[in-house]
Formats: sequence, structure tokens, C-alpha cells
Amino acid sequence: MLYLNPPYYIIEGVTVYPDHADPTQFHYLPAMPHLTTEFDSVVGQEIPQLSLLKYRGEAGSGAFLNFEVNLGINQEKLEEVQRKLQQLHGLRDTPRMSPVMVEDGQVRLMILGKQSPDSTNGQPGTPSTGSSAPQPLPGQPQFVLKLEHYSKPALYNDHQAIFSVQLDSAGAMMIEEALKGEMMPVGIVYSLDFLALRPAYNVSIVADWNRVQTHFQESFGAEVLFSSLQIDTVVDKLIEDRVIEINVDTFIPEGEDSGGVLGRRDEAIANFKDMILENFFEPSLDPIKENDNEFLDTIERLSQIAPAGAAMFHYKKVDITRIDQKRMNLAMSERTTVRRSIHPQAHLRGMFRLLRDSQGTVDLSRFVREITLDDPWFKRREVSARSLLNFSNDSVDSVNLTLWYGNEPKTLVLDAANSTATTRWNSILENRLMKREVRYSYRVNFKDVDTAERPGVLQSPELVTTGDRFEINPRGEGLYFLDDIQIGVTDRFPWNTYSSVEVLVKYADPDKQIDLEESFILKPDRPEVTWKRFRLDRKNDAFKYKLIYRSVSSGDRETVWETTTQERLTVPNPTPRRRTVTVVPAVTWSLVSMIFVDLSYRDLDNDIWVDESLFFDKDANKPKHFVVDLINPEQRRVSYVVRLLLTDNRLIEVAPSETMGDKIFVRADMMGHRIVTVQPEPVEFGDRNIVRLEVKLRYEDPDAGLRFADTFIFTSPNDRNLFEYDYADAQKQAYSCTVRTIYTNGMSRETDLGEIERDQLVLRVS
Repeated sequence: MLYLNPPYYIIEGVTVYPDHADPTQFHYLPAMPHLTTEFDSVVGQEIPQLSLLKYRGEAGSGAFLNFEVNLGINQEKLEEVQRKLQQLHGLRDTPRMSPVMVEDGQVRLMILGKQSPDSTNGQPGTPSTGSSAPQPLPGQPQFVLKLEHYSKPALYNDHQAIFSVQLDSAGAMMIEEALKGEMMPVGIVYSLDFLALRPAYNVSIVADWNRVQTHFQESFGAEVLFSSLQIDTVVDKLIEDRVIEINVDTFIPEGEDSGGVLGRRDEAIANFKDMILENFFEPSLDPIKENDNEFLDTIERLSQIAPAGAAMFHYKKVDITRIDQKRMNLAMSERTTVRRSIHPQAHLRGMFRLLRDSQGTVDLSRFVREITLDDPWFKRREVSARSLLNFSNDSVDSVNLTLWYGNEPKTLVLDAANSTATTRWNSILENRLMKREVRYSYRVNFKDVDTAERPGVLQSPELVTTGDRFEINPRGEGLYFLDDIQIGVTDRFPWNTYSSVEVLVKYADPDKQIDLEESFILKPDRPEVTWKRFRLDRKNDAFKYKLIYRSVSSGDRETVWETTTQERLTVPNPTPRRRTVTVVPAVTWSLVSMIFVDLSYRDLDNDIWVDESLFFDKDANKPKHFVVDLINPEQRRVSYVVRLLLTDNRLIEVAPSETMGDKIFVRADMMGHRIVTVQPEPVEFGDRNIVRLEVKLRYEDPDAGLRFADTFIFTSPNDRNLFEYDYADAQKQAYSCTVRTIYTNGMSRETDLGEIERDQLVLRVS
């Protein structure tokens, strides 16, 4: 057993202790912590057991550091220690060396400001920072995310311990760079307990027995009885006079479980006194025999006994030359087993010393591996479908979507409550890349429709998507069309003559099994309706209509069936069409002498030109009318120019203006009024994969403090709108226009048309 008694040696950095019994047996303490290495016969080098696995991907980035450490001493160093021990002790045979047998222990890790906590159950704990180390703020690197290791090392052989550390990206960079240097920021601390022998106490008693015998003869030579207390007093006197020398060495410090050892030491001194009694004295009473006749003698002898409780003796003269000298001298010692702890600790060395080549560089490719987590094999092909349908507006109940990835189909149901759905498959690899193509088709199920007039279910052709998300737009993809045809009466319709107008519409497409017939009633409180015309043929957009005017007093008026492709059906006044514009002077005649108003109407398609000039002064100041008969009721634009001659002969000429209203108020401070017709070119939006056009128009004249802006949305080539604004300077009539085109794939494009002076703006559809 390891003996904590000099001499012990530190040879080649190895601490060596002797054995308590075998002089050829020695015990050595473990070395400082270091990386475990394995010999690679191919490269002929010891390879550290360490790996740094760096990873990155959609799941995150970081690294795992795994390594093994031990406290072992290489065999070559142990053999050198054995040779030196043999020389120091002059041994014939090579001494035997064995590692200290460890009873218990723990191991802890410190890395990049984190450390594994104390643990008594051997289980790994949560890493903690030092007591003064601040916690990182959100967004700052943590370096170490998790520590994993068993808190107890192997406790045999080289006391192997394994560690696994999870690092964030900053911690991975720190460790990788540290591997190239002399020392890594990785500290290992062992705490090992072992048992060893050590001296407890040593008692030696040396007596001058001639003087002791003489002293006893002088003290107890007479034939009298004396007690053991008297003998103890004489012995203590001999010790005080150093006739008897007692030397006691105690090696156990106070408080270190010394009670039992000190008791055994005192017992050794008591044994010496017993030896004196045994050799120089004998009891005064022999064992009592069972003899009734000796009763009186016994009573007499007991009466002579000294104080109660003290044994009585008489001196026995002994010649010291007849006593074995060894028996007369006393030497007693004891060794005790103690538990000791050692704490080997060190920072791990980097790879520079272990693996550098002749140029001093280190190749870490064997230890540092870069891993991409986004391996296609582990991924799942996921697609999300979103319906652009307005289920309520299009009278659609649901859309059954069937998707195929490879040969595996999956079905999703989209409706008004769930317009988006997602599905996924295990990935299919082609040339180590995930196959992206997903085939799909869908079935549109209509509700609240008459299946005798139109289909109740439509099936799309098979389509392909390669993205992660795609949109289902049956109308945009041309599966069907739903036209919002506006049906309404013209302005100033004579409701006092006709109580209502019945509008009959028909649309037929025999090839597509469509035969629609609808009727609508227009009334003063409902002068306009919308017909949602369903069709399947992009080009077949013509429908028939018939008007029946319900007269209040006379007979009804009924038109013949007519055909149109317009998406706005205007019910005209059945009486002769007439356009009347009333001009009202609103000036102070004390300031204005005369007013000249020139009006004109143009309908070039029907070859109509009407011009008229109106004159006003203080005498002729009543409103006057400009009247024109219309062929095209939609063409209602009237142009006019106003000139005012003031009483001081100054002339005010208002910029050329236009109106769609029925009245013009002439004022001295009036400005020019312009009307711009805005419409897209006659191209089907669906042919160009366009959903709508968003048009922003703006007119500004900072000098005059004028600013007008408007926004129009066009969803078909038949839509048109009017942009009206006032202007003060005829040289500053230009307006600006910006067009944003929204495509069926969700993308958009914005085009700035710049400054424009045209009265009719036709937007390009592309």
C-alpha cells in the first residue's frame, strides 16, 4: 500500500511514493490532464482524440466540440523513472511501479467563460458562468450553449474522461483558431481521492533497570503491604527523575480523527506500568479457597487492606540479570490509513506542438469538419397552395386540389374559410438534388347555380409548379370568366313617364353547354344592376339584350333583340336624345361690361359638329341654353371658352374648358376646366396575364395653388373614367400619369408615363 513516509521522489515530473511492505514496489501519482492520443501506424504519429464539427443550415449554425482527456503517463517515461529508482535504492531487480488506486473522484470542464457545475451524482449538469461573469445580452454571442460530460472519470487505468460541448458560431470560430496555437481555452480539473498509509504515533520507553530495582528495594523492601496507588506514585517519580525515559511521537494533528490514535498511545504507556507490576510485585491475596475453617483467617486478612478500591501488593525481589532485557524495554508504533485528495488540472494544449510540419503549419482537416444540415435527402418537399378566388362573388363552394410528387398523389380542399393549405412529401433526389416539379390539377365546385344553364363543376388541366408556394386563380388562368356587366339608365331618365325598365339578356355557348337567360327590373330606387355573366370561351363575349319600357300612362315601348360586347349596357331615354347645357352669368355688373361664351360639341364617329356663341351684359343677364341632339348618348362632352370684358376695358380670357354637367356658372375669377378620358387599349387582360391596372393621375400648378389627383382601377378593356381638374394657365395644362400593372402571378410593374397633354388617354396593356 502507498506509504506516506519519506523518502519519496519527483523523477521526470512524476511523483513516486514507496510501498509500506515491499521495498521493490512503488506507486506514482497521475500526470496533468492532456488530450488522449491514439497511434496511427499509417502516418506514424500520435493522433489526438478531438473533433470539431461545424454545421450550418436553415436550422441554425454552430459546432460540436468532442474530445477525450486522461491523466496517463507514457510508457517510455515510466521506464526511465524505474531505472532512476533502481539506482537511487540500489536495487538488484527493476522496481515495480503501479498507479495510485483511486477511490473516488470528479472532473470538471472550463471553456470560453463557462464551466460545468459541481455534481455529486455523476450526472452532467447545466453549464454555468463564473460568479463575476455577466450574462450575455440578447443578440450577443454566448460562445458555449451546452456542456455534456459525466462528472466522474473512469477511476481506473489512466482516468479517461470524455466531453461534448455545443458551441454557437462565435464559439466555433474561437476554438478553431485556438487549435492552431500552443494552448486552447479549455481547462480540465480533476479531483481524485485515494487511500494511503502514514505513521500515527511512536512510543519508546528506556529504563535503567539497576536503578529501578534499587529504588524499589529501598521503597518496598520491608515486609508490609502497599497499594497500587503507591506503586504509581513511585513510578511517576522514576519517570520525573528520568530513571525511566518515555518518548511519545504523535503524527496525527489535532482534530484529524485523532481520538482513537491517542487512546491507543496512552494504552501503550499503561502496558509499561503493567509490566513493572508483573515483574516486581505480586498481589497480597491468593485466590480464596472454599474452606470453612479458614473463615476467621480471611476476615483478619481483609481487615488489613488499605483504602477501599485499591489493590494491595507486596514487593517481590527479582534479580535483573534473570529477566530478559527485551521484555524490560518497550517500543510501540502504529500506522494508520488516511484519505487524501489531489486535483490535477491544466489547459489543453493546441495542435501546434503535436501536428506542425516542417514549415510550422498545422493541418486541421482531420479534426475540423464542416457539415451542411440542408442535405436534400433529409428535406421534405413542401408546397403551399393559396386560392385567389372570391368564393362568395363567384358562387364557388370549394376547390379540390390534387397534387402529384413523383407517383404519390395528395388532395387538398380549399374553401372560403380555408383558402390556403400545405402538404409535403419525402424528397426525391435526382443527381443528388431534390426534385422540384410538382404536378397538380384542381376541380372547381360551384354552388347555387342552375346546372341546366351552365356547368356546376369545372376541371382544370394538369399544371406544374417548382416553387414552394403557388396560387390558384381559375379566372386568371382562363378556366372560366365572370364578367360584371353594368346595366343602368342614362342620366335624366324620365321616370315620370316610365315607371320601370325591364332588361332581358341572353348568352349562349352551345359548345360549352351554356345557355343563360336573365331579366332585371330597373326602377327609380334601383336604376342600376350588375349581371354576373358566366362564360368559358375567352373570345365569345357577345350577348343579346332587349329593353321593355313600362309606361306610367300610355303603352309600353319594347326594343328588338340586339347584340353587344360591351360590359356596360346603358338604357337610353326612349324619347329623342337631347343634350342641354345652361349658362348662368354670376358676375358683378358694375365691374363687368360684357360676357362672351363660345360652346362646341363634337361627335366625330357620327359626324356631328355643333358650335354656338352666347352673349351677356347687364341688360341680357338671364341664363341661356346650349342644346344639341345626341346620337351617341355616351358622348356628352361640351367644350367652351369664356371671355369677360371689364368696365375698364380689360379683357379676361378663361382658358379653354370642358364640362359633362348641365350648367356652367360664369365668374370673373373662374379658371379653365379640363376633362381627360382615361381607358385601356382594347386588349383582353387575361390574354396578357393581367389582373388589373391601377392608374394615378395628378395635375399641379404651384404658382396658382392648384393640385388635383385621382386614382382609377381598370379590370377590363371596356372600363373608362374621367379625370377632371381646373387650370389657370393655358400653357400649363399637362398632367402626369403613373400606371401599375398587376399580373396573375402576383407580381406587378409600375410605369411612369411622364407629362401628358392629350384629352383622351389610352393605356397600353402589356
